[in-house]
Amino acid sequence: MLAYNIPNVTKLVLTREQIVGIYNGTISNWNDPTFAQRNPSIVFPNAKIEPMARYDASGSTEIFTASLSSFSDTWAAVCVSVCVCVLRS
Repeated sequence: MLAYNIPNVTKLVLTREQIVGIYNGTISNWNDPTFAQRNPSIVFPNAKIEPMARYDASGSTEIFTASLSSFSDTWAAVCVSVCVCVLRS
């Protein structure tokens, strides 16, 4: 589960590709058209996504990073340990 802060949104469906995109910077705004595909009833704000990360070593950091690596070969090859605490709008 990922936390997010979008006013009036109680359920958000994200694909693995979208989660990786948020953390590798290829998806940077909440109004990215890919979000509407799985969330047609949501009007997304034109607001920057601000990923919050945990930088100390922890089990959750390792698990989250391993998940991103399993979702994306590019993430596995390029990125280092990052863990999400909250996504803010």
